[in-house]
Amino acid sequence: MELVLIYSDTSSFEPLQSIYPVSLISIMGKPLIQHQLEVFYGEGIRNCTVIASDNLAQIRRFCDDGSRFGMQLKLVTAAPSGNEVESLLRHRNLLGDHCLVLAGRTLANFSVNDIRAQHDASGKRMSVIRHAATHEFVGLITSPPSPGDLFEDCTGSLKDAAESIAEINEHEVNLIDADFPHFVCRSLSEVLPLTATVLDNPSDYIHDTHFAQQDKGVHLGHHTMIHPSAKLHPPVAVGDFCQILEGAEVGPYSTISSGSIIAKGANVKNAIVSPYSYVGEMMEVKDAIVVGANLVQPHSRTKVLVSDPLLLDNVDVHSLMHLGNAFLQKGAAIWLMAALFPMGFFAAVLSKLKKNQAIATIPTIGHGDVKADSDVERLPRFNRYEIADSQLPFYWYPTLLNVLKGEMRFTGPGPVRSDNMGKTSTLLKSVRHTVPPGVFPVDKLFEVDSYEREFAEMIYTNKQGLLRDLRCVTANLAIRFIGQRNAKRLAGL
Repeated sequence: MELVLIYSDTSSFEPLQSIYPVSLISIMGKPLIQHQLEVFYGEGIRNCTVIASDNLAQIRRFCDDGSRFGMQLKLVTAAPSGNEVESLLRHRNLLGDHCLVLAGRTLANFSVNDIRAQHDASGKRMSVIRHAATHEFVGLITSPPSPGDLFEDCTGSLKDAAESIAEINEHEVNLIDADFPHFVCRSLSEVLPLTATVLDNPSDYIHDTHFAQQDKGVHLGHHTMIHPSAKLHPPVAVGDFCQILEGAEVGPYSTISSGSIIAKGANVKNAIVSPYSYVGEMMEVKDAIVVGANLVQPHSRTKVLVSDPLLLDNVDVHSLMHLGNAFLQKGAAIWLMAALFPMGFFAAVLSKLKKNQAIATIPTIGHGDVKADSDVERLPRFNRYEIADSQLPFYWYPTLLNVLKGEMRFTGPGPVRSDNMGKTSTLLKSVRHTVPPGVFPVDKLFEVDSYEREFAEMIYTNKQGLLRDLRCVTANLAIRFIGQRNAKRLAGL
């Protein structure tokens, strides 16, 4: 089954939508779209199509191809009018298969298998999903033959169209009433109430928060610093790598997104601070949304650009060392792909002759925020490329493409196939996936059955750096000539 999210009606979310898509607004430290994708990933959905009209570049930059959420994700353009039904009909081919359609600013947590069973039992082309108590429209579930013709005379929102179709075409449409936590955000004024609802009942809506609850209603991310004199008034959520400085007050009903700084004496109440934002000393943010240097007031639908960087500003998200490392990794990958092309091509030809396959595509577990074994289940997957015959020299040549895409680095923990996920030890699960896997893995320097490699990966993960990367790559390439013991010494692990 495919999930279809429609982010089409943008006029109801101005002026915020023009600078920051509502789908990326942080709810408990993660964007709204990520929460919904994680919920349905847990329900077994692996394919999603996002229909969006504005800020496509920002959504694409965050979601990429969806592999970071364990999904295959397609981003397609909505109708210029912003009409949800018109946008859906523009891609009516989606309705020709089994799919679950939601207005994109929906946050709902229900059993897809139960809903689909009720739909299949009805034998109808489309089922309208409603909340049992409120009869609030939540979404649609469709199956072949396509019910696209039922929408032909409809316009406006998906909600209005679904309700009118259900009344007129009772023989074609099934109504499914179920009791589950849900919230549909249909205008800018409902964004703050949405975050408040989730802060009050996070376990009902959030699939995986990665938060540590310090006190009741106070949720803190990892590596976040709270000054002893700062006050957090629950319910409040503070993301990863944040700083709440001396005398600052946050909450109630406030979300501070990852990488943000709340300076000395600042007051943030009933507000959302977007990722990597700076709220300056003595600044008061109340009933508002902070996006970098922009202050958006949902109730008055006004936007103020604060020109003073000491009051509101963006926080630089990349250090010079991080940028330099990324530049060198990708630059080296391009150089090696060009310099070693004859060898890589020759290895691919030999593999084709020997195994009737030149390039192997290997489903591999990526990296992410891992704090427990269960977190590995939700790590992204990507396709790793290698020469099919791994016994050939330069079998790793196609993997340089993964380095260019940022999925791998030249050195790091050894890549793990998706189907081998459960075979790694607890120690590896909780540490190794926090950094990208390596083309020249650290564990190749050690005996396969030795715990030595696990401790080496821990050392590398905690003390990674450009110099250590160079030492590990050199040790990998020279191990046949200098021996395993000297290679371990050279790597410094």
